[in-house]
Amino acid sequence: MRIYCFNIAVDNVSQDEALKLVQKFLNDGKQHYIVTPNPEMVVLASKDLTFRDALLRANLALVDGFGLILALRLAGYRLKERVTGSDFLNLIFAGVPKDTSFFFLGGENGVAKEAAKNVHAKYGINIVGTNEPPKGGVYSMKGEIFIINHPLHDRLIKHINKVKPDFLVVALGHGQQEKWLAKFLSYCPSVKVGIGVGGALDYLANRVVRAPWWMRRIGLEWSWRFVYTPSRWRRIFTATIVFLIKTVGWLLSMKFKYRPLTVGCIINKKGEILLVERAGVPNHWQFPQGGREPDETPSNAVLREMAEELNLTNLTIIGQSKPDVYKYRWQKIWSKNDSDTAKRKLYHGYAGQSVTVFYLKFDGKNDTVKVDQHELVDFRWVTPNKLLDFIHPVRRSLAKIIIKDLRRLGLITN
Repeated sequence: MRIYCFNIAVDNVSQDEALKLVQKFLNDGKQHYIVTPNPEMVVLASKDLTFRDALLRANLALVDGFGLILALRLAGYRLKERVTGSDFLNLIFAGVPKDTSFFFLGGENGVAKEAAKNVHAKYGINIVGTNEPPKGGVYSMKGEIFIINHPLHDRLIKHINKVKPDFLVVALGHGQQEKWLAKFLSYCPSVKVGIGVGGALDYLANRVVRAPWWMRRIGLEWSWRFVYTPSRWRRIFTATIVFLIKTVGWLLSMKFKYRPLTVGCIINKKGEILLVERAGVPNHWQFPQGGREPDETPSNAVLREMAEELNLTNLTIIGQSKPDVYKYRWQKIWSKNDSDTAKRKLYHGYAGQSVTVFYLKFDGKNDTVKVDQHELVDFRWVTPNKLLDFIHPVRRSLAKIIIKDLRRLGLITN
């Protein structure tokens, strides 16, 4: 089961279940990548939207950090098992068919080659290549990932495609390796599974000594790292103190804070209103909507969301409701047993949503509308007098407010 929290997602699976998924990934003819979120990555994802998107797009997200497990327990969720990236990588080496080929990307100062040598000696697996790209010399990783050295990037991709690995182990550091997989995995068609492993190659190369198992089990691995590598103190501070503060805020916000939401009431030349059908919930018709990013104005948010969700960029704002005209708590409109409720509450970290409506003029053709298939499955135009007949019952309170606003703005007369 996928759990949504802190604006990212994690999968509640045991090590055995995760390994079976990897074995399936190797044989289904598609490309997949795996991430291992921890508290430090949660903090980074709250500031880096490209990184957050890379985590959300992963086919398997294994909870690596003890602090993240504890935060989920405080929110009412118990994970089956902690699956650290380093441990899981060793499980993969031991559990996949022996003819599976691997490529190690990342590390520095010969770490990748040394790790490959040790892994081959221990597990007898087929490692077809390694590559250690110079730090900061190939890609710019702040926000959106960009190639800054095309010759080096091209040589790397050619190297991978020449040896045709089944499995790509990427150790470029968290935030970077996930972005790399999200953007460049498709450049390597032979690769069936990619995984971001952080410093796991250092352990495999015996360059770094892991904390004893009992310290890892009770969540004190950070103290071991601090003693042996005090230069990591900023990262350790982020993973402990900063994440603790973020967790407290996240838990409190789920009780008291409302997520700012912009809703688009789109009106065509015939005076009809656009409704969209939510993915995964048949016949749930609603107004197109979306959240507001930090420091984004409501008007910019609604235009961005309509472009992302509906492919509409030629809309004109012709009116607006009162700010926060409608508020609702998740449990007030959804069944408490509805998994969708839990997903929204945990993912967004809010008690509910606070709605501001924008009235948008659309002069284009129907074939211009293309719904985002991740969020929506269909759209329809309805006349204002039929709006309450089509819209989902939990949306009717908002629809009634919108109808009053349309009359106030002179956009409908009946």
